[in-house]
Amino acid sequence: MAQLPPRRLVLVGAGALAAGALGLWSLRGKGPEKVSVAGASSLRLALQDIARAFERDRRGAAVTVRGGGEARALEGLRQGSVDVASCLGPVPSGAPGEASRLGRDGLALVVHRTNRVPGLQRVPVAELFAGLKDNWEGYGADPGPIAVLSRPEGDGLKALFEDHFGLRRRVLPSALEVDGDSRVLEQVAHNPGAIGYVSLASALAAVEDGMDVRPVPLEDVQPTLENVRAERWPVLVDLSLRLRDGAPDAARALVAYARGPGGRRALTTHRFVPL
Repeated sequence: MAQLPPRRLVLVGAGALAAGALGLWSLRGKGPEKVSVAGASSLRLALQDIARAFERDRRGAAVTVRGGGEARALEGLRQGSVDVASCLGPVPSGAPGEASRLGRDGLALVVHRTNRVPGLQRVPVAELFAGLKDNWEGYGADPGPIAVLSRPEGDGLKALFEDHFGLRRRVLPSALEVDGDSRVLEQVAHNPGAIGYVSLASALAAVEDGMDVRPVPLEDVQPTLENVRAERWPVLVDLSLRLRDGAPDAARALVAYARGPGGRRALTTHRFVPL
Protein backbone atom coordinates (compact mmCIF):
# COMPACT_ATOMS: atom_id res chain seq x y z
CA MET A 1 0.00 0.00 0.00
CA ALA A 2 1.39 3.38 -0.99
CA GLN A 3 2.20 5.76 1.83
CA LEU A 4 0.90 9.32 1.83
CA PRO A 5 3.51 12.05 1.66
CA PRO A 6 4.26 13.63 5.05
CA ARG A 7 2.55 16.95 4.14
CA ARG A 8 -0.65 15.11 3.20
CA LEU A 9 -0.50 13.12 6.43
CA VAL A 10 -0.39 16.36 8.38
CA LEU A 11 -3.39 17.78 6.50
CA VAL A 12 -5.44 14.61 6.98
CA GLY A 13 -4.55 14.55 10.69
CA ALA A 14 -5.50 18.20 11.13
CA GLY A 15 -8.82 17.57 9.37
CA ALA A 16 -9.57 14.65 11.68
CA LEU A 17 -8.82 16.76 14.73
CA ALA A 18 -11.03 19.56 13.47
CA ALA A 19 -13.88 17.16 12.81
CA GLY A 20 -13.50 15.69 16.27
CA ALA A 21 -13.51 19.12 17.87
CA LEU A 22 -16.61 20.08 15.88
CA GLY A 23 -18.35 16.94 17.03
CA LEU A 24 -17.44 17.63 20.64
CA TRP A 25 -18.65 21.24 20.31
CA SER A 26 -21.96 20.09 18.88
CA LEU A 27 -22.39 17.62 21.73
CA ARG A 28 -21.78 20.33 24.27
CA GLY A 29 -24.21 22.75 22.63
CA LYS A 30 -23.71 26.16 21.16
CA GLY A 31 -23.06 27.92 24.46
CA PRO A 32 -24.50 28.45 27.95
CA GLU A 33 -28.25 28.30 28.56
CA LYS A 34 -28.78 31.88 29.63
CA VAL A 35 -31.68 32.81 31.95
CA SER A 36 -32.50 36.36 33.03
CA VAL A 37 -34.34 36.88 36.34
CA ALA A 38 -35.46 40.30 37.60
CA GLY A 39 -38.02 41.82 39.93
CA ALA A 40 -38.54 42.11 43.68
CA SER A 41 -35.45 43.35 45.51
CA SER A 42 -36.58 41.50 48.65
CA LEU A 43 -36.21 38.17 46.84
CA ARG A 44 -32.91 38.88 45.10
CA LEU A 45 -30.53 37.25 47.59
CA ALA A 46 -32.64 34.11 47.97
CA LEU A 47 -32.96 33.79 44.19
CA GLN A 48 -29.21 34.24 43.75
CA ASP A 49 -28.65 31.27 46.05
CA ILE A 50 -31.27 29.27 44.13
CA ALA A 51 -29.62 30.23 40.82
CA ARG A 52 -26.15 29.12 41.95
CA ALA A 53 -27.48 25.76 43.17
CA PHE A 54 -29.45 25.34 39.93
CA GLU A 55 -26.32 26.03 37.85
CA ARG A 56 -24.45 23.31 39.73
CA ASP A 57 -27.33 20.92 39.10
CA ARG A 58 -27.76 21.82 35.41
CA ARG A 59 -24.42 22.03 33.64
CA GLY A 60 -24.29 24.81 31.09
CA ALA A 61 -26.97 27.00 32.69
CA ALA A 62 -26.02 30.64 33.33
CA VAL A 63 -28.53 32.59 35.42
CA THR A 64 -28.38 36.32 36.11
CA VAL A 65 -30.49 37.68 38.98
CA ARG A 66 -31.17 41.35 39.60
CA GLY A 67 -33.75 43.49 41.37
CA GLY A 68 -35.21 46.58 39.76
CA GLY A 69 -38.79 46.16 40.97
CA GLU A 70 -41.79 44.23 39.77
CA ALA A 71 -43.04 46.80 37.25
CA ARG A 72 -39.78 46.83 35.30
CA ALA A 73 -39.53 43.06 35.43
CA LEU A 74 -43.06 42.58 34.09
CA GLU A 75 -42.33 45.02 31.28
CA GLY A 76 -39.19 42.99 30.58
CA LEU A 77 -41.37 39.88 30.26
CA ARG A 78 -43.47 41.66 27.64
CA GLN A 79 -40.42 42.83 25.71
CA GLY A 80 -38.57 39.51 25.98
CA SER A 81 -35.57 40.90 27.88
CA VAL A 82 -36.53 39.04 31.10
CA ASP A 83 -37.28 35.31 31.29
CA VAL A 84 -38.51 35.11 34.89
CA ALA A 85 -40.03 37.94 36.97
CA SER A 86 -39.99 37.68 40.77
CA CYS A 87 -42.93 39.31 42.53
CA LEU A 88 -44.03 40.13 46.07
CA GLY A 89 -47.73 40.60 46.58
CA PRO A 90 -50.41 41.02 43.93
CA VAL A 91 -49.57 41.81 40.32
CA PRO A 92 -51.70 43.94 37.98
CA SER A 93 -54.52 42.19 36.16
CA GLY A 94 -53.42 41.12 32.70
CA ALA A 95 -49.78 40.82 33.78
CA PRO A 96 -47.73 38.73 31.34
CA GLY A 97 -46.30 35.31 32.05
CA GLU A 98 -47.25 32.07 33.74
CA ALA A 99 -47.40 32.47 37.54
CA SER A 100 -45.98 30.00 40.07
CA ARG A 101 -46.27 30.60 43.82
CA LEU A 102 -43.14 30.08 45.90
CA GLY A 103 -44.13 30.91 49.45
CA ARG A 104 -45.12 33.63 51.87
CA ASP A 105 -43.64 36.62 53.64
CA GLY A 106 -45.00 39.55 55.63
CA LEU A 107 -44.90 43.31 55.21
CA ALA A 108 -43.25 44.95 58.22
CA LEU A 109 -43.09 48.51 59.49
CA VAL A 110 -39.58 49.36 60.69
CA VAL A 111 -38.32 52.10 63.01
CA HIS A 112 -34.97 52.90 64.61
CA ARG A 113 -33.87 50.55 67.37
CA THR A 114 -34.12 53.39 69.94
CA ASN A 115 -37.70 54.29 68.97
CA ARG A 116 -39.88 53.07 71.84
CA VAL A 117 -43.20 52.97 70.00
CA PRO A 118 -44.74 49.77 71.43
CA GLY A 119 -46.82 48.91 68.36
CA LEU A 120 -49.17 50.38 65.80
CA GLN A 121 -52.75 49.87 64.69
CA ARG A 122 -54.15 50.47 61.22
CA VAL A 123 -55.48 54.00 61.81
CA PRO A 124 -52.29 55.41 63.37
CA VAL A 125 -50.25 53.96 60.49
CA ALA A 126 -52.51 55.76 58.02
CA GLU A 127 -52.13 58.98 60.03
CA LEU A 128 -48.35 58.74 60.05
CA PHE A 129 -47.95 58.05 56.33
CA ALA A 130 -50.56 60.61 55.28
CA GLY A 131 -48.67 63.29 57.21
CA LEU A 132 -51.53 63.99 59.63
CA LYS A 133 -49.08 63.74 62.53
CA ASP A 134 -45.54 65.04 62.47
CA ASN A 135 -44.26 64.03 65.93
CA TRP A 136 -43.82 60.68 67.67
CA GLU A 137 -45.29 62.06 70.87
CA GLY A 138 -48.66 60.44 71.43
CA TYR A 139 -47.63 57.10 69.94
CA GLY A 140 -45.89 55.85 73.07
CA ALA A 141 -42.50 56.98 71.80
CA ASP A 142 -40.18 59.81 72.85
CA PRO A 143 -41.04 63.19 71.29
CA GLY A 144 -39.32 63.87 67.99
CA PRO A 145 -40.06 64.59 64.33
CA ILE A 146 -41.38 61.79 62.12
CA ALA A 147 -39.56 61.04 58.85
CA VAL A 148 -41.80 59.04 56.50
CA LEU A 149 -40.16 56.78 53.91
CA SER A 150 -42.16 55.69 50.88
CA ARG A 151 -41.31 53.51 47.87
CA PRO A 152 -41.44 54.09 44.10
CA GLU A 153 -44.40 53.35 41.87
CA GLY A 154 -44.34 49.83 40.51
CA ASP A 155 -43.00 48.38 43.77
CA GLY A 156 -45.06 45.38 44.87
CA LEU A 157 -44.83 46.20 48.57
CA LYS A 158 -45.96 49.78 47.94
CA ALA A 159 -49.20 48.63 46.32
CA LEU A 160 -49.87 46.11 49.09
CA PHE A 161 -49.08 48.60 51.85
CA GLU A 162 -51.27 51.37 50.44
CA ASP A 163 -54.19 49.00 49.80
CA HIS A 164 -54.06 47.48 53.30
CA PHE A 165 -53.91 50.84 55.10
CA GLY A 166 -56.23 52.76 52.76
CA LEU A 167 -53.46 55.06 51.58
CA ARG A 168 -53.85 55.03 47.81
CA ARG A 169 -52.90 58.56 46.63
CA ARG A 170 -52.82 59.70 50.28
CA VAL A 171 -49.18 59.18 51.22
CA LEU A 172 -47.44 62.36 52.32
CA PRO A 173 -46.16 64.04 49.11
CA SER A 174 -42.91 65.05 50.82
CA ALA A 175 -42.16 61.49 51.95
CA LEU A 176 -38.67 60.37 50.93
CA GLU A 177 -39.00 57.78 48.16
CA VAL A 178 -36.53 54.94 48.72
CA ASP A 179 -36.05 51.97 46.37
CA GLY A 180 -35.49 48.52 47.85
CA ASP A 181 -35.45 46.97 51.32
CA SER A 182 -31.73 47.45 51.94
CA ARG A 183 -31.89 51.20 51.30
CA VAL A 184 -35.01 51.63 53.44
CA LEU A 185 -33.29 49.80 56.30
CA GLU A 186 -30.14 51.93 55.91
CA GLN A 187 -32.20 55.13 56.04
CA VAL A 188 -34.06 54.00 59.16
CA ALA A 189 -30.83 52.87 60.85
CA HIS A 190 -29.38 56.37 60.43
CA ASN A 191 -32.48 58.38 61.41
CA PRO A 192 -34.07 57.85 64.87
CA GLY A 193 -37.31 59.44 63.69
CA ALA A 194 -37.75 57.45 60.48
CA ILE A 195 -40.42 54.90 59.67
CA GLY A 196 -40.67 52.78 56.53
CA TYR A 197 -41.85 49.39 55.36
CA VAL A 198 -39.97 46.36 54.08
CA SER A 199 -40.26 42.61 53.77
CA LEU A 200 -40.47 41.07 57.25
CA ALA A 201 -37.79 38.58 56.17
CA SER A 202 -35.47 41.51 55.38
CA ALA A 203 -36.28 43.21 58.69
CA LEU A 204 -35.53 40.06 60.71
CA ALA A 205 -32.26 39.56 58.83
CA ALA A 206 -31.26 43.19 59.53
CA VAL A 207 -31.89 42.74 63.26
CA GLU A 208 -29.79 39.57 63.29
CA ASP A 209 -27.02 41.43 61.47
CA GLY A 210 -26.96 44.09 64.18
CA MET A 211 -28.50 47.01 62.28
CA ASP A 212 -30.11 49.75 64.40
CA VAL A 213 -33.63 48.90 63.26
CA ARG A 214 -36.57 46.92 64.59
CA PRO A 215 -39.87 45.74 63.12
CA VAL A 216 -42.89 47.10 65.01
CA PRO A 217 -45.73 44.92 66.37
CA LEU A 218 -48.73 45.51 64.15
CA GLU A 219 -52.38 45.26 65.16
CA ASP A 220 -51.34 43.52 68.41
CA VAL A 221 -49.34 40.81 66.61
CA GLN A 222 -45.60 40.32 67.13
CA PRO A 223 -43.40 40.48 63.96
CA THR A 224 -42.14 36.90 63.90
CA LEU A 225 -41.64 34.21 61.30
CA GLU A 226 -43.89 31.94 63.35
CA ASN A 227 -46.79 34.38 63.01
CA VAL A 228 -46.28 34.52 59.24
CA ARG A 229 -46.23 30.72 59.10
CA ALA A 230 -49.43 30.53 61.17
CA GLU A 231 -51.02 33.32 59.05
CA ARG A 232 -51.57 35.52 62.11
CA TRP A 233 -49.47 38.42 60.78
CA PRO A 234 -51.86 41.17 59.53
CA VAL A 235 -50.19 41.85 56.18
CA LEU A 236 -49.13 38.65 54.44
CA VAL A 237 -47.25 38.72 51.14
CA ASP A 238 -47.31 36.03 48.46
CA LEU A 239 -44.01 35.25 46.74
CA SER A 240 -44.24 34.22 43.10
CA LEU A 241 -42.32 33.79 39.87
CA ARG A 242 -43.75 34.59 36.44
CA LEU A 243 -42.33 32.75 33.43
CA ARG A 244 -42.19 34.53 30.08
CA ASP A 245 -44.18 32.99 27.24
CA GLY A 246 -41.64 31.30 24.98
CA ALA A 247 -38.89 31.38 27.63
CA PRO A 248 -36.05 28.86 27.16
CA ASP A 249 -36.28 25.39 28.67
CA ALA A 250 -33.67 26.34 31.26
CA ALA A 251 -35.93 29.11 32.57
CA ARG A 252 -38.82 26.69 33.04
CA ALA A 253 -36.43 24.26 34.75
CA LEU A 254 -35.24 27.05 37.07
CA VAL A 255 -38.81 27.81 38.17
CA ALA A 256 -39.40 24.11 38.83
CA TYR A 257 -36.15 23.96 40.84
CA ALA A 258 -37.18 27.02 42.90
CA ARG A 259 -40.42 25.25 43.84
CA GLY A 260 -38.58 22.03 44.76
CA PRO A 261 -36.53 20.99 47.81
CA GLY A 262 -33.50 23.09 46.84
CA GLY A 263 -35.58 26.22 46.43
CA ARG A 264 -37.46 25.63 49.67
CA ARG A 265 -34.17 25.29 51.55
CA ALA A 266 -32.93 28.62 50.18
CA LEU A 267 -36.20 30.39 50.99
CA THR A 268 -36.12 29.06 54.55
CA THR A 269 -32.50 30.20 54.96
CA HIS A 270 -33.57 33.72 53.98
CA ARG A 271 -36.48 33.68 56.47
CA PHE A 272 -39.30 33.21 53.99
CA VAL A 273 -42.03 30.61 54.47
CA PRO A 274 -41.94 28.23 51.46
CA LEU A 275 -45.01 26.41 50.19
